[in-house]
Formats: sequence, structure tokens, C-alpha cells
Amino acid sequence: MPEIERLIILDGPHPREVVPEGDLLEVGRAPELGIVLQDPSVSRRHALVRRHDGRLTIEDAGSRFGTFVNDRPLRPGETLALKDGDVVRIGHAQIVCRSQREEETVEATVENAAFAAQANARVLLLEGEIVRRQALAGTLTLIGSAPHCEVRLQDRAAPPEAALLRAMQGAYRLEPRLAAPPLRLNETQTPVLEQVPLPSNSVFVVNQAQFLFLYDFGAGGEPVSDPLARIPRQGLVRFISKQSGMARRELRRLVQGRARLGQAVGEILVERQVVTPLFWRVMAARAVARHRGGLRLLVGLSSPVSGAKEDR
Repeated sequence: MPEIERLIILDGPHPREVVPEGDLLEVGRAPELGIVLQDPSVSRRHALVRRHDGRLTIEDAGSRFGTFVNDRPLRPGETLALKDGDVVRIGHAQIVCRSQREEETVEATVENAAFAAQANARVLLLEGEIVRRQALAGTLTLIGSAPHCEVRLQDRAAPPEAALLRAMQGAYRLEPRLAAPPLRLNETQTPVLEQVPLPSNSVFVVNQAQFLFLYDFGAGGEPVSDPLARIPRQGLVRFISKQSGMARRELRRLVQGRARLGQAVGEILVERQVVTPLFWRVMAARAVARHRGGLRLLVGLSSPVSGAKEDR
């Protein structure tokens, strides 16, 4: 288990970091303590962080409102070992535990930065009834509810750090920042428990928020693989129209002037709130499966999701 090297304190609008030193770090409102929190619900001497055999542990110091680790209350007298990604909640303040990540070589850092700069990566985030678009310019994109996250979730129940998108070696990878609740990936809703590859047109779910992830160029400026782009334009339009309930005339208007459709159709439909990211992912998987099976896209289509009528 990697050693905890830093604690991110979320107590107010600006996060701060503490590097634990020594064998004891006291937490509370008293000004002489190692970690001072301003929240009035925090006791003057609230919790104790100790170093034992190279690992950090935490225990409640008899506080009035208790100490929670990943939303589980510590029992009186209980000592719990902290691990990377744990979130300690003390009153309304949160402390995120982080281990030191392996440093990249200078060459790898330069290569990954160049790739991220030209990849044209972005996410479309559906949270509640609002869709937001955000470009991803850096090699690391942190997703969560904390103020220091590059993609900040509005849901206060979401983890302060939920996921990390990492650009490396000409591709992207998704890694969880907390063990629970797990990230869920694509239409299968597979839990993400460790770092996994994240191809373009992937969908992942954080709490209740859905993310459609897209990027256009890989290493060397080569276009990323897009199986939908191999499907004949007319067949793809008809298939999406039938699946979504959107009139073909309106769909053709939205994609007018695009030489290739492919994943760009999903980007348009999600941003226009015609479909959710997860439903787009289901449609895309169905379209690719039918095309690979050599079947016509108009055979055996399911009924439209909405009541919209297709134009003739």
C-alpha cells in the first residue's frame, strides 16, 4: 500500500495541502494544532492523525459530532489506517488522502503534453437536466466536487475527487480516485476499480452525472478510430432517427456539411439534449454491431424512444 504523502484540506473556497511530518498531527479548531479547520461544528481538538510503521492512521479525539472516513463513522477508540483516495469528513470540512505519484521522465512529460494539446479532447457532461461541454487541454484532468478539480461537479453529494483522466502515450486512461462509489463505464455499467483505457466515444458515470468523452487525434496526429464513420451516411441517419425518434429531416439538418458523421452525431445529439450520453452509447453499439454483422440498419429496428414521428 503506497504511503500517504499529502493531505488536501477542503475547508472553504480554496483548497490547501499539508505534508504530514512527525508522528502526530492533531486536527481541530484550536489555532495551535497541525491542521486548523474553521467550521464551527468542528471540535477544538477533533481528531488525531498518527504515523505508524510508515502509514498514517486516524482516530477521533472525543469530538462532539464525530469523524467519518468515506462516510463511515469511526467508533470510539477505533484507529483506522488511511489509504490513497480516502476522504475524511470532519464537520463540513473534508480531507482527501493522496499518495505520491510516480514521476514521469522529462521526455514522457513533453510527449504527453504535446499529445494532449493536439488531441482535441472534450467531455459533454449531463448533470441533472443541464448539459455542459468542457475542453480538456492538459495531460491530467481531475473530476469531482472540490474547487481544485478541472471538471467540477455541481452535485454536493459527489466525491471531492471522483476520477482522473490521464493523457499518455497517444491515448487516454480513466482511473478512479475513490473506491466507493465506483465509476461505471459504458452501457454495461462496468465498475472501474483501477486505471483502464478510455477510447473516444466512451461514456462513464460519476454518481448520477453522465460523461460522453471524445477526442479526435492520437499520437502523431493520426485520427482516432471511429467505427461509426465506416457506416454509410444514409443508413446511419436512418438508424439514429429510428432509435431516437428524431425526424430524419431534422437530423440531416443538424449534420449538414459534415463529410463524416461517426461519433460527431452523438456529440450533437447529447449537446442538444435529444439523447443522454448513455443512450447514445447504446445506439452507437447497436449500429456498429449491425454493420459488422453485415445486416442492413433498417432491418429489425426497435421502436422509437420518444413519440416523434419520422418524416417520409
